[in-house]
Parts: sequence; C-alpha cells; structure tokens
Amino acid sequence: IYFNSDTYIWKVETDGTNMREVVQGYRVAESHSGEKFAFYNENGIGIADINGKLLKQIYVDCWQDVSITWSKNDKHVTYYKFETEKCYMFELENETVSVFGEYVYHPLWHKNHDMILYNKMMLNELYGVYLRKGNEDNEYRARSGRGRTAVPWPFYAMGSDRFRGL
Repeated sequence: IYFNSDTYIWKVETDGTNMREVVQGYRVAESHSGEKFAFYNENGIGIADINGKLLKQIYVDCWQDVSITWSKNDKHVTYYKFETEKCYMFELENETVSVFGEYVYHPLWHKNHDMILYNKMMLNELYGVYLRKGNEDNEYRARSGRGRTAVPWPFYAMGSDRFRGL
C-alpha cells in the first residue's frame, strides 16, 4: 500500500508491517498491475517501480489538486492542466500526449471492460458523472450537482442496482 505524508511517498505491507519511505513526492497513484506508481514531484509527474526507482519523469505543469489516474492497461496516466482546463493522457512507451476531454477530472477505467467513468464540470461549476463506452460519452444516471464525483468501479462490480445496465 502506498500513501503520502507531508512530501514523501511511503509504502507499507497490507498487514501494516515494513513501513518505509520510498521517494519524495505526493498524491501517489498505484498502477492497476501494482508494478509501478505515479506521483507528483517538483518537476511534474514521476513514474517509479515498486522500490521507488524513477522509471520516467514527465515534465509537465499540471494542476496538482486533481489525482493522477492510470489506464486499465497501465500504458497511460492522466493529469489535468488548470490553464487549458483539459485532462490529458500521457502514453508512457512513446511519450505522446493526447486530450482526454475538456473540464474532465479523475477518469477511472473499468478493469475488465472498455468503459471509463469521469467527472465533468458543466455550467455554474456544477459537475456531472459520465460514462465513456468506446468512443461514446453518456451522462451517467446522476443529476449534476456540486461535489458530484465518479464512484469507484467496485460498486459496479458488486452489482449495485444503481449501476445495472452499464
């Protein structure tokens, strides 16, 4: 389990043992495979292996109030730039950048399906929760409102009635 305290990333075993400082940074996001993690640092976004060895440094000026997220195949990380009001996807292998969407925050990939949940700011700072299936975006059975957030995929996996039919 990775977590941050002050300006350092820490790692601890699931039973609470072997807590150790891994690397300087904050807002850690573990990849789906558990083989690496992303975090903010003074140069933008760092990608490190499970031991904290820096594998890649992404030199970007990003808005650090929005969490980094991983694509389901761990080949992309997303980040938000406040200046452009867009969410970007950085492809790790080829080091290419593409726009995920305008006013989009926290895209969450489903681990088994080609679906992504995300938040999107609308008028008057109201937010909606959206679902992207393939190339199609649909508002996701939630009325827009302040503080509306995309719920994590485990709720869907547990078969909640709220998420049936996705």
